[in-house]
This record gives sequence, structure tokens and C-alpha cells, in this order.
Amino acid sequence: MNYTERAPLGVLGKAMVFVFPILILVINFLFWSLPVPFEARLIQAIVSIIVILALTAFWFTSFGFSSKEVTASFGPIKYSVSFKDIESVQVVSVPWYFGLGVRMYFWKGNTIGFITRHNKAVELKKKTGFFKRVLLTTRDPEDFAEKIKKTTKHK
Repeated sequence: MNYTERAPLGVLGKAMVFVFPILILVINFLFWSLPVPFEARLIQAIVSIIVILALTAFWFTSFGFSSKEVTASFGPIKYSVSFKDIESVQVVSVPWYFGLGVRMYFWKGNTIGFITRHNKAVELKKKTGFFKRVLLTTRDPEDFAEKIKKTTKHK
């Protein structure tokens, strides 16, 4: 069974994907109208391109699973968890202070989170590996967790 879904974007995530790149372009336009050295303009352009590419990673965030593993993709960053390595699956709340993007936390066991909104998320607890917890902010966390439980036979 293969399943993949695009990650939902919260209000802040949508602002980051749609509004911030426009603001960056406007700021660049204003900056380029000032009398500054070419090197400063070059650095500004490179940094702007990197920031815009990082912001578009939110648009391409996806979660899924196959018959062997659960996968999370955030732009070029990919992370997978083998079903053999999953200890438990549950739905948890993601507070606002967790931030957005790929997040790493080192309390309550090392955690990696693919956070695109502050709402409920699927939490995978792992048996082995550096990250013992994985958070995925899927469209329907209860349904996604149930599908994983059925596939892995976890209750």
C-alpha cells in the first residue's frame, strides 16, 4: 500500500510561501535603486535566492508511507522511518513555540518535526536511531495514524 499527501499549510505557512517572497523582491528592488557597491548587490541577490528557495520548500512538503516505511519530505530534505523501527503511533498537539519547518528538539528524547502548521500532528516513537520521536503535521492526523497502525499492526 502506497500513500502520499502534501502537507497542509497554516496561515503563517501560507504567508511564508506567498507573501514573504514578494516582500523580498520589493526590498531587493528598493535596495538595488540605492548607490551601493556591486558586491553588496551580489550578496543581496544570492541571499534572496536562498531564502526564496527555502520558503518554497514548504510548498513541496509531503508525507507518506509504503509497505516498508513512513517518509517525510521537506524540499530536498528527506527522512524515513522503517515500520520495524516504530514503537508507537499517536496524535499529539503542536504548540506555537515549536516553530515551522524542519525542527529538532532535544528534550523528551531527541525529536525531529516536519511542522507546517500549529495543530495536531502524528507522532512516531522509534525504537532505535538518533531521533526517538518524529512529528508529522499531516492533513488528517487521526486518519494518517490509523493507516500506519493498520499497516504496522500497532495498537
